Amino acid sequence: MLGSVWLLLRDGRRVVPDSPSPDPSSDPEQRVIPVLLTRRFAAIVFATGSLWFIIIALTQYQSIHLAKDVGLARSSLPSVFSLFFGCSVVGKFCFGLLSDRFDLHRVMASAILMLAIALVALSQMAVDANALLYGYAVLAGLGFSGAFTCIQILIAAHYSGPLYGRILATIVLIDTLCGALGTQTIARIREWQGDYTDAFIGMAILATVSAMMVLSLTRTTAGSESPTHAN
Repeated sequence: MLGSVWLLLRDGRRVVPDSPSPDPSSDPEQRVIPVLLTRRFAAIVFATGSLWFIIIALTQYQSIHLAKDVGLARSSLPSVFSLFFGCSVVGKFCFGLLSDRFDLHRVMASAILMLAIALVALSQMAVDANALLYGYAVLAGLGFSGAFTCIQILIAAHYSGPLYGRILATIVLIDTLCGALGTQTIARIREWQGDYTDAFIGMAILATVSAMMVLSLTRTTAGSESPTHAN
């Protein structure tokens, strides 16, 4: 087996010198910077960064909110989160399937709006509102997983090609920083307000803006892109 691998690598080295040298002007490093300065890239980063901000904060603090702020019995939490994560599995499959059959931007915006509605429900949660509680778990699970699944599909749909790896790495880096920012921001809001109510309302508003940003991408075409400093 090792001999076969060596022969394959040896043959590959023979072929490489015969290929023409790449044109310096076609170097991906020289083409990726203009792509990062487009309005489309800014809109995608805002949408995905907002989702990471929301999703990381939600998964970190929803249990604290339900147990401490709402006063829900700890014995009820496992059933709620089992439903939440069960629906998240269904959401990944369903929204992935829908994105293959319908317009990706509308599908992703629908998932984000479901998440926004769930955040509003969470902010208005009461200890005896069982229907609202389990309705939140279903909507949040579907919306969270659907939006999260659509992020990479969205990036691939707009940037598939030789620059995809670099652009994906850049967006993931920014999204990760936004997730860390969300954790810190929501914690500070709770220290200031005493609960998570205002924080969840703010996250719902941010999710709505993110959905609108995703929908705006349907009007964006690669040929009409211009850098952010244009116009």
